Amino acid sequence: MADFARLYPYQVFMDLYGLPLEDRDSVIGWKDAFVAGKSDGHGLLAYFTEAIRQRRQNPSSDMLSQVMTGPGDLSDLELLGMTQLLIVSGLDTVAAAIGFALLELARRPQLRRELAENPEQIKVFVEEIVRLEPSAPLAARVTTDFVNVGGMTLPQEHRCGCALPRSTAMAAT
Repeated sequence: MADFARLYPYQVFMDLYGLPLEDRDSVIGWKDAFVAGKSDGHGLLAYFTEAIRQRRQNPSSDMLSQVMTGPGDLSDLELLGMTQLLIVSGLDTVAAAIGFALLELARRPQLRRELAENPEQIKVFVEEIVRLEPSAPLAARVTTDFVNVGGMTLPQEHRCGCALPRSTAMAAT
């Protein structure tokens, strides 16, 4: 998992943003520190602030430049927020989904053979993995009315998190 599933999404992101691949491990370290609330996490914001500054001066064909020069006229702060959201919320969930898929394929050699023989079924497999093994198992919700849950009343407009169950159905078959 650590050698592929965790690194691959960051590698793709660095390529899409036109950033040097050799910075990948630093970006991962800064992201981990940022999520943990450590002061090293400020390196993440500093790195992308500088990347945005450079792209403003010299746009290229990368995704950051395309978003920057496209419709919407985003400010540097908005671009930084978008980038932070992609890094902090997006890449670890992709890594988890890849990990779950690889684990399932490792557990089920027959499934590997079936997918190799019928590659059109890979899309269905990916959709099922994402459904059965959610990589972000919490869904944020806001109540629209008073709701009674387990004997406790949640008020209207209350923010809450719903835990999504993980399925054991695929592992059992």
